[in-house]
Amino acid sequence: MMYPNKNKVKKLDVILIIIYLAISITGAVYFTVEGLTVHRGAKEVVISVNNAEYDRVALPVDEKREIVIETDFGHNTLVIEGDQVYMEHSDCNDQICVRQGEISAPKEMIVCLPNKVVIEIKGVENKKLIKLLSRKQKVEGPCLHLRVYYCI
Repeated sequence: MMYPNKNKVKKLDVILIIIYLAISITGAVYFTVEGLTVHRGAKEVVISVNNAEYDRVALPVDEKREIVIETDFGHNTLVIEGDQVYMEHSDCNDQICVRQGEISAPKEMIVCLPNKVVIEIKGVENKKLIKLLSRKQKVEGPCLHLRVYYCI
């Protein structure tokens, strides 16, 4: 038995291929833009105790800096060297925060649950870059040389 339309591409096949390509391209663009919105050098350490901001330090630091965190919940010593951050001492029982080691990238965290201390590295968003990626226009100042967009 022969199938006369065996090798023909059907209309539904073309529609499915276009949908798959659109989803793939959308995902790739989203993750590229998400990765570019944080300027690589602009980072800061945010120290929170019991969900309240305790201190904020811009990275990188020139000299080794120790921050002593004394609260009603306990005692922690945080060390910042260059763009590396680590918990040097904690009086909590489990010592997970001390054993975690160094963090240096945006969205990385050190958490000491018994003492209610959260150390997080946040990237500072480059507003001009977000504006550049959100619409096609001229943007003054430092830029990334993208194919579609341009700077003056």
